[in-house]
Amino acid sequence: MIIRFFLGFVLNFFSLSLFAESVSPSQETHFEDLPHAARSIHSYGALFPWWVVFVSCFFCLLTFIAFWSYKKFWKKRGALIVAKDLPLEVRQKISSLEPTEIFSRKDQINFFYELSFNLRYYIELKTGLQATDLTFKELRPLLRERLKNSGDKSLNFLKFFEKAEYIKFADKEATKEEARRDRENVLEFLSFLDELVRSEKEIEKKKEERKGGTGYAY
Repeated sequence: MIIRFFLGFVLNFFSLSLFAESVSPSQETHFEDLPHAARSIHSYGALFPWWVVFVSCFFCLLTFIAFWSYKKFWKKRGALIVAKDLPLEVRQKISSLEPTEIFSRKDQINFFYELSFNLRYYIELKTGLQATDLTFKELRPLLRERLKNSGDKSLNFLKFFEKAEYIKFADKEATKEEARRDRENVLEFLSFLDELVRSEKEIEKKKEERKGGTGYAY
């Protein structure tokens, strides 16, 4: 919008200057017959080089476009840097969760909501499962499939989510000791997920290396 207005102004201004300079007193057109804007340009056109104005405006426009592009590029780059640190931020949020002194029913709900949501978010970041958008009923079969080779860890994930659902929606209560223990278990789950994703990437890398080396085996 700004660029379009700026270009229109420069082009109109330049066109009027050319029109005014093309009109000389020897021609039939008199000074009084010129448009009001052209009179001013005609009067001062001989004293000032209008091409300098045009070139200056052109370079100002280039500077504006360069600055806008630079700002947009670095903004995107900053967003990518932040995205790389998201798993660490989630881990820090979970580590900072602490049950309140009284730990009322409302406090229990808030604590386990934050704990289960951040675990869901970590699963989403690491595995690609849309865990934060799914109900526990929808998430359960996906987790079982994703963690089918994980043995007891898969069951522990599901048991925690089930417990959190009961506390949030079925009047089940938890003590502060339970809350702290579950927080530590969730932190262990995060480390387990890190190791799982790392090992899967290594397996995929080895498969790619084997595929790449097949054509060179004699």
